[in-house]
Amino acid sequence: MAERTTWWGCGKHVPSVMDDIAKDEWCTCEPRVAKDGGREKEYPPGGSVVAGLKGMVGLGGGGGN
Repeated sequence: MAERTTWWGCGKHVPSVMDDIAKDEWCTCEPRVAKDGGREKEYPPGGSVVAGLKGMVGLGGGGGN
């Protein structure tokens, strides 16, 4: 299992959460998810809580390794 950062939740706040994390720390899984309105930036796919919380960023407060 990769030890990189992804996100979980509804996906509504992905840009505001992931943009604070260095891109070299992002999960490299595919397919990427286009977010951020008209600017259409691509982010890692959302993770699964079932797969484990390690390295994931929750929209409700923090993340970690």
